[in-house]
Amino acid sequence: MSLLQHLDEDRDLTGLVKFFGIESGDQYVIDNIIDKSLNLKTVLEASDVVVITTPLTLKTRNLIGQRQLEWMKQDAILINVGRGDVIDQKALYDHLKSHSNFRAGIDTWWSEPVSRGPFQIDYPFFELPNIIGSPHCADHVPRAMADATRKALENVKQFLLGHKIRGILNRKDYS
Repeated sequence: MSLLQHLDEDRDLTGLVKFFGIESGDQYVIDNIIDKSLNLKTVLEASDVVVITTPLTLKTRNLIGQRQLEWMKQDAILINVGRGDVIDQKALYDHLKSHSNFRAGIDTWWSEPVSRGPFQIDYPFFELPNIIGSPHCADHVPRAMADATRKALENVKQFLLGHKIRGILNRKDYS
């Protein structure tokens, strides 16, 4: 299993690998793949399961397209709990339709967030037998809001003390 994730010191997704009963897995920090210290092709070719947790940035938009899907194993599983637009919608639909053993689990869709209007998809994904979808609820876990609040308060404390805060984003990455 490979986890394509953004570097976040507070997030440890290795427990997800254990949940699936897999003894070991590789976490690939998406920043390292984008910066070419890791080869995305090699990661995708080697993985039975790929879990995407990345935010949507200028660098991650359509990170997974037709070419990247072709690199994956014929019977691979692609799970996206990051952002919908990290995967090219048409490419994923076409790949699922033409590769019946390839499977996908989608929790984040292309019409999110809600401010973009009502839920809609441009292709009939739900007619395919090799996809399962959920209504963007993968982050609904016990204590998630309490943990986020604790982390925010810790950052406020660190800022007031003149110390380094965590999780700073660069607005240029999201324009």
